[in-house]
Amino acid sequence: MAERPFVMRLIEDRLSGAPAAIAELAACHRTLYMVEGEVGVTGGGVAASLPAGGGWYGKGAITLAAAANGARLWRCEVIGGETEPPAGGGTREWSVRALLVQRLKLDTAARHLIRLERVDFTLGAHVPSHRHMGPGIRCLYQGRMRIRQGGHDQEHGVGEPWYESGVDSVIADAAPGEPTGFIRTMVAPVMALGRPTAIFAPGTDQSFRRGVRRFIDLPIEL
Repeated sequence: MAERPFVMRLIEDRLSGAPAAIAELAACHRTLYMVEGEVGVTGGGVAASLPAGGGWYGKGAITLAAAANGARLWRCEVIGGETEPPAGGGTREWSVRALLVQRLKLDTAARHLIRLERVDFTLGAHVPSHRHMGPGIRCLYQGRMRIRQGGHDQEHGVGEPWYESGVDSVIADAAPGEPTGFIRTMVAPVMALGRPTAIFAPGTDQSFRRGVRRFIDLPIEL
């Protein structure tokens, strides 16, 4: 085992539709989820268009350019080291807001994957005590969800993130009167490639219903 410190953070970027609305981002493991609008992503000789509701991953330096109506996106980054680098922004055309910053340790001798997905729940769904195979950040894009973990009990609304370590057990309850769903970026062992990462105790009732749209599920080297 060769554990090293990392920073996992979730940033909300807002880009105006002005020609000067350009975001230049340094290299790191990074997922993007497009909340509103559309951006063009360029870097490493590759160009892609990311529409609303779409997901993307890359590890090199990139440039984001918003379409004419502007854009709002969630950027989740996994960065080696104990020091959190600047998030960018600070201009009239490009504003940033740190939604969650988490310091953690990862075994760099092991093989990992990075996953970006959208998880949607039926009204009032109850997810019994469980954990996942790795750490990750969730952020609600619709509805409300009550999360109980590590002795804390908190209800989250749209745009409010939380971190799950993959060690502490979690109990979750979706709002009974409105659709609820979140966006999740996580790092897990590569053995989970193409498989669910949730771990329930034997005999646990898993009859709750959820839909999962997996945007990214790729091996990475940390």
